Amino acid sequence: MILLINKPLEYSLKLSGFWPFEFNIIGSLALISTLVTTLPFQCWQAFNFTNDFVLLMDSLSDILAEVLIFLKLFAMWKSKSCITIILREIFDEWSTEKIPDEWKTLAYYSRMFCNIDTLVYFSAAASYYPDLLMSYFGKPIENRKMLFQSCYPFNYLGSPTYELINLMQMIQAVAMMAADSLSKTLLVALILHVIANIDLLKNEIRIYSTNIANTCNHTNNKKSTVDLKQVISQHRKILYLVQSIDNAYSYVSLFQIVFSTIIICVTGFVIVTAMESANIILLFKFILYIIVMLSQAFTFCIAGQYLRNEGESIIHEIYDCLWYYTEPKEIKSLIFVLKSAQIPLTLGGGKLFELSTNSFTMIVKTSVSYLSVLRAVCV
Repeated sequence: MILLINKPLEYSLKLSGFWPFEFNIIGSLALISTLVTTLPFQCWQAFNFTNDFVLLMDSLSDILAEVLIFLKLFAMWKSKSCITIILREIFDEWSTEKIPDEWKTLAYYSRMFCNIDTLVYFSAAASYYPDLLMSYFGKPIENRKMLFQSCYPFNYLGSPTYELINLMQMIQAVAMMAADSLSKTLLVALILHVIANIDLLKNEIRIYSTNIANTCNHTNNKKSTVDLKQVISQHRKILYLVQSIDNAYSYVSLFQIVFSTIIICVTGFVIVTAMESANIILLFKFILYIIVMLSQAFTFCIAGQYLRNEGESIIHEIYDCLWYYTEPKEIKSLIFVLKSAQIPLTLGGGKLFELSTNSFTMIVKTSVSYLSVLRAVCV
């Protein structure tokens, strides 16, 4: 059992083809099939809504969200080898029986976040079904609605074609939810894995400092040198992990931030319009939808900020050790580690910006600004 990865994340990894020990082609095909059987016909339906701006924004919000999912997924598939290497390392380090208590706490946070994220996704997905069921049981055949608003070039509203297409879209929706959730929950798990290694590094620095004191008391003359080598090795490992995660998530983060800004703006417009027209079902649906989009952007930004803050704690730990009692050679090595630690541990988006709480503030401000412009144009 791997404490850091719970069942929902494991299933998402398997479904999306990232599980290191097996390749699930069925899940990948279910995702790719959406690009052929659903997304083009959603675009067709959106084109039919050009005379109704609210329905157009409603349709565009779904289309943009699906495009975002596939862009993130393709970016992650491109970096699959890098992600697989980190996952194998997680399996090796977190599968041992003797795990520090600090690591168990981090694993608990990872599992809790994954469970909450899964609950939010299923709640948002459930909001799509009342409208679908009411159109199926309470309206004429010609007024039936699809799970994803789409228009096909044949008679798709009659039975059993209508039921089969909706069943296909439901399967695709589950696959896309798993892929979308994966980008967040995997990032959180990877960041917490780095944090666990940072905690291990700080513990090794404390042990090194203790052995320096023992050396001064002539109780241990060589142990401090060995511990310093372990400190240097552990710090190099952390730098490698952060660089690997940044390489794997650089474009994923870029797509997430850019599309989140646009989708939050579009969804906000639909929410304001639904409030004015007292459309409760549409309002409830898109309130949950915008919560999901905000949580996505917030997760990416807070993960980057948390990593940066924990990286700065390494500097304080080095300053607090008894380095001034060591030999000049060891002081030079410590200075090298200190200089490296002063470079912030950050995650970026396509080398254009850094993931931080400031990035999330920028997303919200930009979305509200665009929403104001959109409202002014439509009035």
